[in-house]
Amino acid sequence: MPTLDFNGKQFIRGHHLTVPIKTLEIDKEKSLLAKKVGAIMTSR
Repeated sequence: MPTLDFNGKQFIRGHHLTVPIKTLEIDKEKSLLAKKVGAIMTSR
């Protein structure tokens, strides 16, 4: 079976392990979705 070898292949394979993990948090003052959902919930 043919293989593909190039410079930097190991870096690309392990890149996802070096990227820091961040959780996304909603800023309700800047979020249009939170305002829209809030308006829908209060109109019922």
